[in-house]
Amino acid sequence: MTPFDASGAFHPVAESGELRRLAVRGAAASVSAQGFGLTLQVVGTVVLARLLTPADFGVVAMVSTFSLLLMSFGTSGLNEAIIQTEEMNQLQASNLFWITCTIGLIATVGFAGAGSLLARFYRNPLVASVAVAMSVAIFIAATSATHLALLRRAMRFGAVSAIDVVGRAVYTGVPILLALRGWGYWALVAGIVAQGISTTIGACWLCRWIPSLPRRGVGTRAILSFAARVYGRFSANYFSRNFDNLLVGWQFNAAALGFYKKAYDLFALSASQLTAPLFNVALAALSRLNQDPVRFRRYLARESESCCSIVPLAGSISPSGSRGAGFAGLWWS
Repeated sequence: MTPFDASGAFHPVAESGELRRLAVRGAAASVSAQGFGLTLQVVGTVVLARLLTPADFGVVAMVSTFSLLLMSFGTSGLNEAIIQTEEMNQLQASNLFWITCTIGLIATVGFAGAGSLLARFYRNPLVASVAVAMSVAIFIAATSATHLALLRRAMRFGAVSAIDVVGRAVYTGVPILLALRGWGYWALVAGIVAQGISTTIGACWLCRWIPSLPRRGVGTRAILSFAARVYGRFSANYFSRNFDNLLVGWQFNAAALGFYKKAYDLFALSASQLTAPLFNVALAALSRLNQDPVRFRRYLARESESCCSIVPLAGSISPSGSRGAGFAGLWWS
């Protein structure tokens, strides 16, 4: 996909007649990809449980509890902002790309430097070196965030799902191969980094776009402000759902956290992994209907009758930066 035309305007916009078809196809692709990914996760966990110790999983979980939050700015903040803003042009997207990469680089350096503090907090010296290695994944995730968001804005969920499936396969295959060679917990770290690299390559390949140099006065501030609000809410929810991991790792040890984390991943997260991808499909479809209140209410009513409940998040972004009347910003609970 080439997201912008010669004038710099975003052009892969779905027509009203094909919006429903793209939404249905996107939902089917997303759920199928997540189902396949969940299968890979279960198989990978079973195999790795025979090759690694619970402490290996626990050491990585101690670090990933914090690193995943920093990696999520693009997927939970910038992603929603790019999808639902009424207008998007190449200059705005380029500014967002460079800002996200800059934030990712700062977070990478900061997280690597904080490795010794995490090791002291968990009373586990292995955490420091793992934090330095996993900090690389923070910057890698930042480089692909804008490209993935543009694919979702264009409702190319088949492409996004393909990227996700390949990334899950890499995340499963690399640790197994390295664990067989005796890498221990480093096999899990390498899998996380390899998945990020795979996702970045896939996003840049399927979204053929090279950012231009940053520019001032193109309306980036309003989009960033919206992204920051979304990320703030995501962070609060993230801490509420992961505080138990932090306490288990701090109060007990890496082995106890390894048992607890993998059990939680295999059972408590199964349903959410199948339904959460539908959020981006609904967000992209409803965002295209902000200027058509009748159709918006009809589509929203149909979504509300489905398996997920939807609540308003922060409104939509108009070209001037003010909040629109629609409720395209949605959070699934």
